[in-house]
Amino acid sequence: MTALYVPQGQCIVEDFSLPLPLHGWARGSDWGYDTGTRSFFARLYRNDDDPSGAPTIWLSGSQPDLTDVVALTHALQEVTGIARPEVVDALTADRKSPQQRAVATQDWEPAPCTSPCPCGTSDCGHGEPCPNGECTGHDIHTMRNPSGEADVTVWQDHFDCCEGCGASVLDISLPERPWGEVEADGTVIVYAGVSHYELGVYP
Repeated sequence: MTALYVPQGQCIVEDFSLPLPLHGWARGSDWGYDTGTRSFFARLYRNDDDPSGAPTIWLSGSQPDLTDVVALTHALQEVTGIARPEVVDALTADRKSPQQRAVATQDWEPAPCTSPCPCGTSDCGHGEPCPNGECTGHDIHTMRNPSGEADVTVWQDHFDCCEGCGASVLDISLPERPWGEVEADGTVIVYAGVSHYELGVYP
């Protein structure tokens, strides 16, 4: 059996567990392989669940039979209703280079406030009530761009109210998704494919 992140032909010889950043299930969920059962597994917690408790959904490998990652992908689709490309993206997140993660963090199109946000970060604020107490609208996450010039983990989220009453911004830290690298001499290098509006646009 071969996991997606393992080179073809290399067998799994030990247990492993990796984060499972599925939209709506990213806080505490994981997937991996159990040598005792010779099966893949997934433990799913909704974002508002207590990750120290029992999983909301536990795919253990017996029902259904999870002898390969294809079966695990299908099972995750079935229990979450999430599209296959998003499930595959979550299962292979550890394979992406920092540059690829940075580009994906910025390169997406906004969705209606009633639909899941494609930004790839759980609880980004998309779909939340408009901060204007007199408005009945909801926020739409419209952009995520690098922010600042020294801390490569800082991004800025942009939101528009679906009723058009206003806009807002929020600075966040994404340590697993830096937009560049800091060299030994302190020089900051923006990853290729990432547009940084203070440091310039990079192809």
